Amino acid sequence: MAPKERSPAKTTGQPTAHTTGQAEIRIGDSVIRYQVIRSPRRKKTIEITLDPQMGVKVAAPLRASDARIQEVVRQRAAWIAKTTAIMQAARPQPRRFQTGELLPFLGRDLLLRVYLGMDRASQVLLRQGRLDLTVPHGSPDPSTAVEVALAEWYRGRALERLTAAVR
Repeated sequence: MAPKERSPAKTTGQPTAHTTGQAEIRIGDSVIRYQVIRSPRRKKTIEITLDPQMGVKVAAPLRASDARIQEVVRQRAAWIAKTTAIMQAARPQPRRFQTGELLPFLGRDLLLRVYLGMDRASQVLLRQGRLDLTVPHGSPDPSTAVEVALAEWYRGRALERLTAAVR
């Protein structure tokens, strides 16, 4: 028996939500930039969401005026500022790969200590809750050398654990 062909999806004839542009309001020294998305499905409410990548998004009915949208954003400005600050604080800080930094390993933090050495290759040793890493004295970019050495060390430890788990 031949499989049934599916009929194409029916369209409702209603337009889909679309972005109407960027806007901003100034409150004191602060500026809140937001993206407005108008939707025919949204009837009355105006919704504000914060997206770590996209920023402030405002979903509004098609018939909502720009002044009404701006008023809602202004009313929620304190919440937007507070929540944005919390999101930025929670964002992981980039690693510096310097002495004193804590690095995660198997559920605990290891203190990184970086040394310049005379060997040609970098060396990483795990000792009493810390990682002692020696990079060659003549490295053009010690920070990059530390990052590369740590990545290789982590890969090696992962391979050891996975190999032991599979046996």
